[in-house]
Amino acid sequence: MTITWHNISTDEALTELEVTKSGLSTDEVEQRRSKYGENKLAEPEQTPGWIRFISQYNDPLNYLLIGAALVALLIHPDEPGDAIFIFMVLTANAYFGYWQEGQAEQAMESLKQMSISQCVVVRNDTDMEVPTQELVPGDIVNLYEGLNVPADLRILESYQCKIDESALTGESLTVEKNSKLLGEDTLLADRKNMAFMGTCVASGRAIGVVVSTGM
Repeated sequence: MTITWHNISTDEALTELEVTKSGLSTDEVEQRRSKYGENKLAEPEQTPGWIRFISQYNDPLNYLLIGAALVALLIHPDEPGDAIFIFMVLTANAYFGYWQEGQAEQAMESLKQMSISQCVVVRNDTDMEVPTQELVPGDIVNLYEGLNVPADLRILESYQCKIDESALTGESLTVEKNSKLLGEDTLLADRKNMAFMGTCVASGRAIGVVVSTGM
């Protein structure tokens, strides 16, 4: 059964996640990471290299040149030089496009590695900084101004914490968070006791428990 986290109390949320405000132990973190995996968005399926290479020919101008080469072969089958030259140019152009795409993908992967952020969690009753991708359900997370919310959280404590949810709801105004229980039918934009992955803490601070990681 799916739990509506905004519709249960903070104590119930902690009970469901089998954690206290002292945080998870190291062993529990490892067990949950094995069960739930890393806290990151699912990677899109990689396109095979040969398909990426063939797709470089998918251009009207290339079709025109291929047609011209075939016509040249039909008209002058004993003089294939022009057709061969055209095919060589097309192949070189396709390889160059394929190489450029590969370079761009490598650059994006490097940027991803550089942009792996950190957050402060409570584990073994101690505050510690960990990469956000290592979060697991049940982790107790400290939210503070400027932090991108690293996972979906049920707010446990809020100290004038306001979150910018424009990326999620389209609303430009920040939302002040609290830990109060809300009705089951409360709309996503009105769930003031939740903080959602990808939103940003505009001011104040809060403590929340991770209820969901990745996608």
